[in-house]
Amino acid sequence: MLIKRMIVASLAAVMLVGTLAGCSGKDNESSASGSSTTPMSKNYNFKMLGMRLTPNKDSEIMKKFNENLGGHTLEVTGVPDPDYLAKIQLLLSAQDLPDIFLTWSNQIVLEKATARFTEDEFKQYMPDVYNLALKNFENNGYSKESMFSRMMVDGKFAGVGVGQQLLQTPYGMIVRTDMLDSLGKPMPQTIADWDDVFKAYKEKYPDKYPLAARGKDWIVGAFRWQMGAYGVSVDGWHLKDGKLMYGPFMTEMREALAQLQQWYKEGYINPEWVTMDSNTYNNEFYNGNTLFMQVASTTGNVVKPPYIPGSPPDLAAAKIPGIQLEWGPYPTLGQGEKPIYVASDLLNGTNFLAFGSHLEKDRDKLHAAMEVVNQTLGKDMIILRNYGIEGKTFDYVDGAPVIKAELNNDDAKQKEGFGWMGALSQLGNDWDLAKDFMPKAVKDQLATLIEDPNGVYGANNLAVTVTTPPGPITSPSGEDLNVMNKAMFDQWMTLYTQIIAGKKSLEDYDAFVEQWKKQGGDDMTEAVNRLYLKDWKQ
Repeated sequence: MLIKRMIVASLAAVMLVGTLAGCSGKDNESSASGSSTTPMSKNYNFKMLGMRLTPNKDSEIMKKFNENLGGHTLEVTGVPDPDYLAKIQLLLSAQDLPDIFLTWSNQIVLEKATARFTEDEFKQYMPDVYNLALKNFENNGYSKESMFSRMMVDGKFAGVGVGQQLLQTPYGMIVRTDMLDSLGKPMPQTIADWDDVFKAYKEKYPDKYPLAARGKDWIVGAFRWQMGAYGVSVDGWHLKDGKLMYGPFMTEMREALAQLQQWYKEGYINPEWVTMDSNTYNNEFYNGNTLFMQVASTTGNVVKPPYIPGSPPDLAAAKIPGIQLEWGPYPTLGQGEKPIYVASDLLNGTNFLAFGSHLEKDRDKLHAAMEVVNQTLGKDMIILRNYGIEGKTFDYVDGAPVIKAELNNDDAKQKEGFGWMGALSQLGNDWDLAKDFMPKAVKDQLATLIEDPNGVYGANNLAVTVTTPPGPITSPSGEDLNVMNKAMFDQWMTLYTQIIAGKKSLEDYDAFVEQWKKQGGDDMTEAVNRLYLKDWKQ
């Protein structure tokens, strides 16, 4: 996810894109081209491949952007997310790789498609990127050595990433407190509390369902809020008693399934949840058909008016007079316990910015490409890339850049030359700078909700845990065990929905897990512990 997020509405969507690149703290007030490197005497045109939009290279914004690259130019092509890996593999086969691109967490691409460079070259030609990486790793409790090793092949860098703290910033539960008040119930704290609230809701509204979920486009996260109380997830690895254990194999998974099965039987879970996508699920909330939104961005929503335009609270308030909302705590199993929140890895696996292997024999061009990447980290460049030109494509509202409503669509962004991601999308960001792009209400919310250890999603009340290994899961002989286990995982997802609906029993689950372990699950568990236990963030 890798974990996959649910940012909605104009400002919320823009905000996320706007934080996908950053600069080191010393550059926050610098000019866009304020690199400490010396530009090469030769000018190059670099081809960059990224996701989604292809900006108009003749637009005023792209011309301004390229003017700040020390004589070089950047030609950006976007590919739809689902097609990106296939595109890179096709270009690799044709030996026609772009100069700058994403590895897309693919080990073959990392090993076969990338130019190698040393740590000294990293520091010399991308000093701001290098320093920001060290800052982010230290701030999040990772060692330089363990993080840099992910980016290396045969002892040299094959890609770079500085990390995105947004990926580890907890999303929250937006709870309708007006509905709780009508039921005479306080904010639920435990799974038992939620069971009590659901019972009261069903008694008052026998033909409605208090709980919905996204089973069509995000089944692995459909009930993640509930499973966090049990310390498990349906697709992640969890550190328990000094060993990494796979969520589907843990005894706590059986307990979580039993609770979901009971809730479904009692009529608390909308039986259509398996076919609900993001839009359908959101509409259940907007139309007053559910008690809460399970996973909502804490940087893209505020729960007190004035709401962020187009955000779920704003859209719900337009349809539900008198609605009242609060950020609800993730439930526990009992008092004094701490639930887990499943987050993406700081580096998002091995999804790095890389340089085409053809540049390895042309060191001058490689170094120039590295300089160009470094020069994109200034605040002015981030604004140009993500928002465009003040007064023309965006305005400042509450201290944050907000794209003009008529331009907040892909066609307009592409024509005007902003809102593109490119390979810069996974380089990472400076969290301090990222917050500069957020409205004051959001920054204030983060301070009390998350950054305060005693906040609802603060360190004392919620354990943010990464559950995905940072690299491939391979046997001692080099077999890709993820490939071997894919068929079993697909069966697991089917069984998971059947158990919740009561069509399969918990005994069926027990039998399936034993079969899975014999058909590769035990090998997978051994491999993950052998490869990653020593580096697992506690």
